[in-house]
Amino acid sequence: MAFTFPKDSNNKAGAVRTKNAGTEFVMPVQDEMFDVMEIKRSTLAVSTNTQLSFTGAQSVIEVHNLGPGELYACLDAAATVNGANSILVPEGAVYVFPIKGTVVNVISSGTPKVQAVGVKNNA
Repeated sequence: MAFTFPKDSNNKAGAVRTKNAGTEFVMPVQDEMFDVMEIKRSTLAVSTNTQLSFTGAQSVIEVHNLGPGELYACLDAAATVNGANSILVPEGAVYVFPIKGTVVNVISSGTPKVQAVGVKNNA
């Protein structure tokens, strides 16, 4: 049996929350949806901080390391290789920044391709 997510008054499905469906079962339901998605791509230059800028604060930003090699990412501040405040994203991995931000800074000791996907609500 297929499950259809409920929709809000604007006829949108979206962010997952839980709803009690009995004494021992809690199911996910969706209330809201992100309205806008932006995608930024770049091939990094060796040891050069690269900024991937969005057109406003994004609710969630994913950083995809398409390789080859590892990269370091930082939200709204310069990234450094092995930096204490920079997130290591291994080749083939994705890191999701769970906080709002506008610019993803990425750096690598190699030349990996990187993709950043930002989503936000227009409300």
